[in-house]
Amino acid sequence: MAVSTEEEDYLTQADTKGSFEVSVELIGGVNQIVITAFDEKGSEVTQKLLLVYSSEFQKYIKEGESQDQEATDSIRFRVEQKVSQALKSPKALLGTVTDISENTLQIKSVAGEIEQISVSADTSALAMGKTNKEVKVADVAIGDYIVATGFMNGNGVLNTKRILITSPIEATNRMAIFAKVSKDNNTSL
Repeated sequence: MAVSTEEEDYLTQADTKGSFEVSVELIGGVNQIVITAFDEKGSEVTQKLLLVYSSEFQKYIKEGESQDQEATDSIRFRVEQKVSQALKSPKALLGTVTDISENTLQIKSVAGEIEQISVSADTSALAMGKTNKEVKVADVAIGDYIVATGFMNGNGVLNTKRILITSPIEATNRMAIFAKVSKDNNTSL
């Protein structure tokens, strides 16, 4: 297994069940991770992941509710718990701003879908570039490429806590190659 991140590459082996675990360092913002698995014949399978990381976002994640709650067999209770957990799970939406209203931004995602993003007084914004700079949400403009992080509400709208104004994400061309070295002349393989 080869795991390639923005700044480092990792090699590991899967266990007998095909599972593997690698701790990686993420950079603030968007991380493109490429995972490549090889079999003994050299055949490969590659999966690309897009992960958003923000050290600032941790303050918005609510602590899990007490585990001391009395267990119940109620299906309704368990469904409500699952829905509640899903709504507390942070999400990120990436795309180009297509419309702006008082408390809502509309973006067109990389997949071409239109997504709604709600903003509030506690939404923070950061313009990313050679130097990162805190800006006002009002500075977000139509045509900006943004990464919005927050929590989905019951209507599929992202209640945004943080917005990164950045440039569009270009697909990575990183790859892993499995080969047998046949000659090493100190300058090439």
